[in-house]
Amino acid sequence: MAITITEDLVEGHRYFEDDKGADLTRVFRVDGLDSTTRIDTDAIYASDSTTGKGLPRPGDPHPTQPDFVMRQVDLAPPEKARNALWVRVRYVKVRRRLLDVRINGVSSVQDSFVDKTGRRMRVGYKGPITDSSNQLQSIAQDKPYPDPPLNDRGASGYEYSLAAFPKLVPESTLDIVYLEKSSPFKKNVKYGRKLNSKPWQGGEAREWLCESISGFIDSPIPRNLGQLGSPEVVTGAAQFDWIVTYAFRWKPKPKRNGSIVTDGEGWDPVELFVDAATGITPTDIDPVLGNYPNNKKGNGWAEFSIYDEIDFDELKLVSAIEVDPNDPTTPR
Repeated sequence: MAITITEDLVEGHRYFEDDKGADLTRVFRVDGLDSTTRIDTDAIYASDSTTGKGLPRPGDPHPTQPDFVMRQVDLAPPEKARNALWVRVRYVKVRRRLLDVRINGVSSVQDSFVDKTGRRMRVGYKGPITDSSNQLQSIAQDKPYPDPPLNDRGASGYEYSLAAFPKLVPESTLDIVYLEKSSPFKKNVKYGRKLNSKPWQGGEAREWLCESISGFIDSPIPRNLGQLGSPEVVTGAAQFDWIVTYAFRWKPKPKRNGSIVTDGEGWDPVELFVDAATGITPTDIDPVLGNYPNNKKGNGWAEFSIYDEIDFDELKLVSAIEVDPNDPTTPR
């Protein structure tokens, strides 16, 4: 029996679109099938006896709108027909869709050698003294020690030791999730482990670190399945829709306010000179007195950059900062 495949012109096409993308359905009728066999399988793989053309296969692009890719087949028999089937072929157009935005906070613990103003924490001590008869006298426990003068070297009679305390360091995180049409691998190589080169998401330059750009496929059925050969084993250059997560972590840089440096550590660490003989930092090294953070290097201290930077605006992500035009303190 000759097989004929006709695109239906009565029921017509169905079109649907939402924020995820668009669906387009074409309806075909396949006649001349052998009702004694599996006519559903026969219909899917049938070819028209005259034209030699068959039905679209999963992964095939729409003949006139290549952005639409065939993803689904639905079969139904026409009324009182034993040798024919309606074949509804569904095409999908996926757009880059925002799926989720997550703002969170994490904390890390590190040893802190500076107080909230950014000055080195030192404890001063003057040992017990003797009287005229060379007898030891008790020290005054409640007598406050003075801050060490520059280049003291013990001239004041006090010795100073550095204090260090575990410090809980809060960090803000930002995850932005999109549905995308390509693998995030190249983006992760380009932007991962880099800092923002200019103001972004309410932070100054070099305050946002892109930890990673990761993804997983939305469906194991490739968009181009029809071009890959065997549908049972997907190999080669398969094209998927990906759910991609852009993960960022924020550390504000220290800010100078007169003689005080406000709390902040940033991604660019400050290192102090350590005396190789004693294993300690000399008491007269103080980045704040060296005009840090306005200056990045001074006598016995320096700020180092360990991350490269890149323009995060190139990623074209949604802004997670809600700007209040009536609040001048809102980040822009």
